[in-house]
Amino acid sequence: MNDNIGNIERSLAQVIIVCNVLTNLLMLLPAAGFSYLVFTGEIRHIDEILIVAIGSICIFYSFFYSYFFFHFWKREDYHSDKARKYWRLAILHYLAFLLYILWLLNPIRFSFSIDYILWLTPIIFPLLISIAGLNKNGAGPVVLQVDEHTQDEQNAGQIEEETEQLTKSPQRLSAPPFQPINIMENKNQSSNGNLSQWLKESIAVKLFAIGILVLLLLIPNALISDLIYERQSRQQEVERDVNQSWGSEQDIIGPILSIPYSTWIQLKDGKKQEHKHVAYFLPQILEVEGSLEHQIRRRSIFDVVLFQSAFSLEGIFERPDFAALHIDPKDVKWEAARISVGISSMSGIKEIVEMGWNGNTYRMQPGTANTNLLPTGVSVEISMDADAENYAFKIPIKLNGSGHFHLEPVGQSNKVSLTSDWHSPSFDGAFLPDNREITPEGFSAQWQVLDLNRPYPQQWQDGVIEFGQSQFGVSLIQPVDEYLKNNRSAKYAILIIGLTFILYFFFEVLQKLLIHPFQYLLVGLALTVFYLLLLSLSEHLGFNTAYMISSSATILLISGYSWSILRIKKLVAQLFLMLTAIYGFIFILLQLEDFALLAGS
Repeated sequence: MNDNIGNIERSLAQVIIVCNVLTNLLMLLPAAGFSYLVFTGEIRHIDEILIVAIGSICIFYSFFYSYFFFHFWKREDYHSDKARKYWRLAILHYLAFLLYILWLLNPIRFSFSIDYILWLTPIIFPLLISIAGLNKNGAGPVVLQVDEHTQDEQNAGQIEEETEQLTKSPQRLSAPPFQPINIMENKNQSSNGNLSQWLKESIAVKLFAIGILVLLLLIPNALISDLIYERQSRQQEVERDVNQSWGSEQDIIGPILSIPYSTWIQLKDGKKQEHKHVAYFLPQILEVEGSLEHQIRRRSIFDVVLFQSAFSLEGIFERPDFAALHIDPKDVKWEAARISVGISSMSGIKEIVEMGWNGNTYRMQPGTANTNLLPTGVSVEISMDADAENYAFKIPIKLNGSGHFHLEPVGQSNKVSLTSDWHSPSFDGAFLPDNREITPEGFSAQWQVLDLNRPYPQQWQDGVIEFGQSQFGVSLIQPVDEYLKNNRSAKYAILIIGLTFILYFFFEVLQKLLIHPFQYLLVGLALTVFYLLLLSLSEHLGFNTAYMISSSATILLISGYSWSILRIKKLVAQLFLMLTAIYGFIFILLQLEDFALLAGS
């Protein structure tokens, strides 16, 4: 019983050693980052300096404590008093880190979220193990060292005394009274021993245990997937905040000419009742030429792609044909004619919008002629010559925006030309460009759309047209989505864990080894922490660099731990090469898009 308790204490110490190695590795990167910020002068406030100072003390203490703790348990001899001291130091070590993490996260965390739990779990778990180790301390086997010569003399004296007593009293040679033997108890003991041996050596039991462990490890993997989704939602929230301040997605509709007119109803008493209406007309020719100059704004750790657009709406309106709408030209109020342009994000307007109309210049005002038709935008009242054949217009506009830039093909003939210095466009909407050219320095695209390609007429009266179904344009996107790749990599977690466990299983079967399920669990947790490390590093270094660092740290950690339990260089080297091949294969799959499923299968 005591031997088992001593082995438990030593096993708990091995767990703490692994946790120490893991926490020390995870602290290297933030420690270097904090040091860089201190030397560059970016950390100046007293609270930030205090955080760095206390964190540095914790990190130095962790490295020194981990070294002495490992050095003590590496030795073969066991001293209960010294072990108790190191268990107390382990508790103090993780209590200090727990208080530091709580103090660091409390000002910015107001809810008990999954992110909060993941931050505290690597501290609470080894803290509980340290408390368990202190509880088991002192209950291990007590080894009494006796001098060999003294032991031999005691044995010789005891033999002489027994011989002398037997010589003087030969009757004591009689057999002792009969003691019945409990045959069932011996059988139970034998069967219990066989059962225990079978449980240790059975391949079926081992495979079943491995399957259970793989399923259990899917729980922290699901938590990490939720964390990836949470970080992605946080990025989208930051993008929305920046877009609202700068200018969000821009949808341009127009220009639209609106002219009010009246109809009359004859009443019974001979009087006439007037009803007011509005007729709407779209341009015969619409040409749009513009450019999108990108900007990248950084908030927190997220980059947001923005743009400044400079474009002009230029074209010709034909003389309105009221006869086609069965309207008497005498009832038309030409003096109340109005030009409206719909702009979805008014906060993006940075310059006064002026319109040229048949040689005249008008300053456009906020608001449109009909908010049901165009909810937001600008408009201006113009003077029209009823006898003119057509009316030329030109409206230069400068807008800030983000996301996409879309246009509505309101002309009978629409020609659009856009250029930009952004190298990753996404042409979307109802129509793709007829011609496009994408280079590392930017892109250019041209569209040509007819009125037959849209679902609404060239002129109408009173009724409201629903715009938006025929919009087209371009979106400025970031070419690499770190969270999408993190999410895809997390989906391969069960594959990596399963393949790694199969390697250990074959080591057991082929080399006649016995690996404890708890050691499988430790390796699985290291594989799971890989995804947390990958997510945190990719937000700062990019996915490829983060993957290289995270996979290297995980492979080295598992290989080092395997060497401590296997002590066979050949097996550890094979494990190292196989893990490298597995992580390299997963990385290739993540780089593929169209052929990822085929290559993975």
